[in-house]
Amino acid sequence: LSQPLTVVGMGLSCYITGPPFEKWHFLGSINNDVPSAVFRVRWPKDEGAPTAARLGLSLEPLEQIAVQQANLPATELVDFGKQVAKDLWNYLGSFEVMHQHGQFLLELFNKWMQRFEDRCKRDPFWWANRD
Repeated sequence: LSQPLTVVGMGLSCYITGPPFEKWHFLGSINNDVPSAVFRVRWPKDEGAPTAARLGLSLEPLEQIAVQQANLPATELVDFGKQVAKDLWNYLGSFEVMHQHGQFLLELFNKWMQRFEDRCKRDPFWWANRD
């Protein structure tokens, strides 16, 4: 922002879309407290890498922006956690203990994954605050 927003309680949400320019993806926001930002752009796998892009700005209530903002890193972190868990599960599957106790271990894995998702939703950066 080169000048403060004059509308109290509002911010600018930043969105991006690729051809055919129909589905918009939330990138982040700027407001009077955070007048500039750098956004990380990741295209959904099912859309492929676009040949062009359009950016969009929308003046929205800060409460609405906060909800969208809260979901960004948590979603990414949960997806990462699922891939790590899947890789570990496949690795453990090569051991004999999995053939004997697989169902019990699967239940533990499912509990761990639910706990992981819940933690990411509550605090997406919980892993950075640990010793």
